[in-house]
Amino acid sequence: MLTGLLLCANEQDSVLLRRALEARSILVDSCTSSDSARRLLESNHYDVCVYDLRVNGIRLFLEKLATADHQRCFRVAVTDHSNEEHRSLRHAASLIYFRPLTSHKLERSLAPLLAMLSREHLGKRRHTIDVPVWLQIGSQWVEGQGFNLGIEGMSVQLAQETAVRGSISFELTLPRDNEAVHGRADATVGDKKGEIALRFTDLPTSARALLHRWHDEQNAAAQRSFARMPREFMLATAVMQ
Repeated sequence: MLTGLLLCANEQDSVLLRRALEARSILVDSCTSSDSARRLLESNHYDVCVYDLRVNGIRLFLEKLATADHQRCFRVAVTDHSNEEHRSLRHAASLIYFRPLTSHKLERSLAPLLAMLSREHLGKRRHTIDVPVWLQIGSQWVEGQGFNLGIEGMSVQLAQETAVRGSISFELTLPRDNEAVHGRADATVGDKKGEIALRFTDLPTSARALLHRWHDEQNAAAQRSFARMPREFMLATAVMQ
């Protein structure tokens, strides 16, 4: 399950953009101020970030987004044709939308692009595993099979469809490791029958450190160095009129 940050103060634009992201099964954190967005960046690593260049303090937000921790985040900027002040800020984005936004414009460009990213780039931040995962559903613990593990979440396949939504407790043991990772996560229905998508929300410090160590080891073994979309692709697809 991919994650997205939406920074937009215009309510109408925010609704359109959120719908486009959620249509691709992206879990969205939405805010209207750059201060709130920077705080979210301090504790989360997003796959996609959509931001409105008209938001006050946008330069400070972009400085935070440009740090090494967020280099893999795919960036989408929303701006106006007539605003010359924003011209110098557009280079940081991989995709640029000019107002007015329409659902048709987003559907024919953003949704297919995010689908491609999910397959070819962003999905690489998850690592394939096959381990038992225990989920607390109501008063019972249910066993599932965990896969696609990342820093921010994972997918779990249950033996049968179960109505799982909202905040739940979970526990898993990483491959070749005797220590358990446990905590709480937001659960949503996945793409396949019986699949649950977990987004980690509350992990003990020791569990998060263990997860980061395992994830770094997997990255080092795979030698994955993809950080941004290729410049030629960005220029070919960026400006959506």
